[in-house]
Amino acid sequence: MGLPEILIIALMIAFNGAFAAFELALASDWSRGRASKGDVLATVDAGQTCLVDALTVDSFEGREANYGRPGHITGAVNVPFVGLIERETCGFVDADTMSTRLGDVLDAPEVITYCGGAIAATVPAFCLALLDHDHVSVYDGSLLEWAADPDLPMTAAHT
Repeated sequence: MGLPEILIIALMIAFNGAFAAFELALASDWSRGRASKGDVLATVDAGQTCLVDALTVDSFEGREANYGRPGHITGAVNVPFVGLIERETCGFVDADTMSTRLGDVLDAPEVITYCGGAIAATVPAFCLALLDHDHVSVYDGSLLEWAADPDLPMTAAHT
């Protein structure tokens, strides 16, 4: 059973089977939105891609260490995913607020987002896509992979 079949079964369970059958086709460039540890290392070394930490300010600054080592990947900027979601509705903030909170990230030619386990990182990635940024990817290993390797660079303001 492949990914398309698994997704269809999951949708059937989620919607109690109350939807018409459809065929799921993955785009030929589906991996375009995925960044690897090597991609992030190249970012740290070259500095041409904007690296976005989507976790809380406390995590970014190293006051919380939920993923092994405290802090953030060296060179990253912090755009907490919670600031891109309306508290009352759990929907996305409006486009103006989104643009303000993403700030200079919008001007970066390429962006890689990450978090603890590549879930929260999808929020700023999706927001960038909503604002027509074409070169965004999510580091799927995120801090679970990065912080586990003591040789990889991390920065913490508070330790």
